[in-house]
Amino acid sequence: MGYNIVDMLKYVESLTLSDLEKAQEAAGRLATIAYLVTPDGRYLYSRCIRGDVTLRQGVAEVLARNVDRPDLLQKCLPGLRKLMSDTDKNVREKVGEVFEYLPSPTNSIKRFVHSFLHSRSLVDATRDCMKYAERIHLEYPRIALTIAERIQLELGKDIVDIQKATALLDDDLVNLVISIHTHSGATKLKSRAMDVFERVMDLGSHYARRALEAVDR
Repeated sequence: MGYNIVDMLKYVESLTLSDLEKAQEAAGRLATIAYLVTPDGRYLYSRCIRGDVTLRQGVAEVLARNVDRPDLLQKCLPGLRKLMSDTDKNVREKVGEVFEYLPSPTNSIKRFVHSFLHSRSLVDATRDCMKYAERIHLEYPRIALTIAERIQLELGKDIVDIQKATALLDDDLVNLVISIHTHSGATKLKSRAMDVFERVMDLGSHYARRALEAVDR
């Protein structure tokens, strides 16, 4: 029996009408896969990305996972940009998973990261975003520092509040800006990195204070 994309899309469309959340999420994933590999999948993908929450979760998952494919990157980024300000937290968290697969920043990726840093997804995916900054900071210190600055400004005192999960980022943020300050030859970057360090220390960061004490010894 031959492969028929039309029949497959009809089956996926039937899943979008299911009352089962698992079926709807699978429909979102399958519709997005179809969109990425054939023009025939665009219509159903467009319905899913504007559809119910479970459909959008499936869409976000597949888009985030395929940005490491050079032939698919530019098809994935617009949908992720749309979903990064979704009303649903789970959708936004799935968008944040993109940073596990996102390549080193080209101009289009820099624009995407900038949009993410000013979206609702940042608060829901700060750890994913921070890990990306850690991964690229030696080669791309400017964008890594921009990520650190936005996370610090967005989270504020929550980054040192041990009663909140975001406090786990305190150590990562301090180590990141120290590394950028140490390895960068640009005076302005060093100054910006030190500004972040000082703001975090002023908030009461245990890790920043410990790092400062280690230098003073």
